[in-house]
Amino acid sequence: MRIPADHYLLRKYIKDFGLRSQLFDFEMENKFIYLSGYDGAKTLTYTEFNQLLTGRDTKLLALFPNLREEEKGKTCDELFTEAVQVVVNEFWTAYDSLVGADESEKIKFAYQTITNSYDKYSLRSFFMEVANWSLDAINLYDLGNAHVVFENGFIESWKDAFLSSNSAGSKAGLQQLQKGMDQVPLAFIDPNRGKDSLIDNITFGARVKDIGFDEKLGFGQLPIRVGYDSPSGETLYVDSDYLILAIPYTAQRAITKSKAFAPKQEMAIRDVRYVEVTRVLLQYKSRWWEEVFTAHKQGLDGGVVCDLPIRYTMFPKTEGNSQFDNSKRGVVMAAYTFEQDATILGALSVRHRTRLAAENIDRIFPEAKSLDLVEQSASQVFPADELAGGSAFCYFGPCQKSEYLETMCETDWEDRVFFAGEQASFTHGWIQGALEAGLRCVQQVYAAATNTVA
Repeated sequence: MRIPADHYLLRKYIKDFGLRSQLFDFEMENKFIYLSGYDGAKTLTYTEFNQLLTGRDTKLLALFPNLREEEKGKTCDELFTEAVQVVVNEFWTAYDSLVGADESEKIKFAYQTITNSYDKYSLRSFFMEVANWSLDAINLYDLGNAHVVFENGFIESWKDAFLSSNSAGSKAGLQQLQKGMDQVPLAFIDPNRGKDSLIDNITFGARVKDIGFDEKLGFGQLPIRVGYDSPSGETLYVDSDYLILAIPYTAQRAITKSKAFAPKQEMAIRDVRYVEVTRVLLQYKSRWWEEVFTAHKQGLDGGVVCDLPIRYTMFPKTEGNSQFDNSKRGVVMAAYTFEQDATILGALSVRHRTRLAAENIDRIFPEAKSLDLVEQSASQVFPADELAGGSAFCYFGPCQKSEYLETMCETDWEDRVFFAGEQASFTHGWIQGALEAGLRCVQQVYAAATNTVA
């Protein structure tokens, strides 16, 4: 959906595939917030919301009656910045202590240092036990931001904290591709790439059902046999020297193996935490929101945070968007929900889910009368996506990075099986993580095949 400025692997592929001209900015700033309990369910600009917080507005503070005195008068960004300052200090102390080392070694050492100190906390337990937040401060932070998942390991949420920060989000340099992010995977199979195209290296419609060694093939090093169901209903097989598993653990659990992996690898496959996500897109006949944003001096686009079931809405970037050149229509990510909200929204019928999302947006911006403009909808319900195993992406829980990440990146079956997928990387939930893990596997397979060290 978006590409941070420092995701160098993805950006290198975008450059090599000739897609850089398609890059344009992704609007990260939240422009509006809707809290149903505030002043007759009044929609606020995010600037107004922050001013009410710093001004200790009695109506707004009534929604958070048990805020401690030291928690009042601060924005969500300010509360978070103060809470994590101890972590920031420890990071830079560790970084500076590695005198003479290069930049990458210093960063690696600093991250390992704070992982040792704080990996035992979830985001919620860090706020409660380290930052000493009240329950109402936690509630304020949750309702005032997008992408807050309290059961994430703290280290994970701290790494991607810019997703839940107006100030940091606008500085992250996020971009998107004009014709959609699927331009990256499509580029790998583009026939115009000639011999570098992977179009004939992929078996489409193949659902893997089992992996193992074929004991009937005789002596010597037995090949690994992968069995899969074809679209015609047949069970077919592929034999190979090496196997790379680049699917989520949640999907991998449904594949039968002839023998187990190493005990800790099996633990990781069973235990590593994934996040459920449901997204709902709505297509409108006209981009009504541009008038609303303009009337409130909020530009033409941005995010909306609310306490309704849709939780987070993203209006598409207008400036530089070639999709808008000859059309008044527009598509809104009406709902981007996590965990229980994702399950609730995903459990609805398509018709009910579409109607609920459209009505929630109409409730936030009643002056736009947007219900009459809805044309189409589409949803991605990861809790019901069987090929993804019911989950969207990996985000470690407490202690899981320390316990499992190293094992998740190791080989198995005596250097015959390798593990890719964004879960086996330092950059969970991002395309960058998938590329990172895939390139590591390339090095490992090469090392195994040539008897060298990866």
